[in-house]
Amino acid sequence: MENLDKLLEFVLKGVGKFDFATDSSLKKLRLVCEEMIVNIINHGYPEQTGKIKISYDVIVEEQKVMIEIIDQGIPFNPVDFKDPKLSSSIEERDIGGLGIYIAKKVVDEMKYKRYNSKNTLTLIKVIS
Repeated sequence: MENLDKLLEFVLKGVGKFDFATDSSLKKLRLVCEEMIVNIINHGYPEQTGKIKISYDVIVEEQKVMIEIIDQGIPFNPVDFKDPKLSSSIEERDIGGLGIYIAKKVVDEMKYKRYNSKNTLTLIKVIS
């Protein structure tokens, strides 16, 4: 958790250099990255610290950002995570999952793969 701001700053400063990146789109990008990274920290490494690698690629012609988050934590596929029942009362809902749900709604595409004991989460967002 102590490096969360550094990870987020790395992505947001890089993407923010492009003219088409608005304050609104950067706030949404921050929210998604923060939710997913905190989820990895809290659940991927429950009893130890671990490494998280984050990278981004900007496809200027499409005004699109692709963010890749790689960790060696517990296998977890947020793409297949069941959406919370928003129609249920707060007391009836299961705890957790709202951050993943919000992230899925904000990004244009979310992909997951597990390879060589690593989780790779790819988030794609049009930021125009």
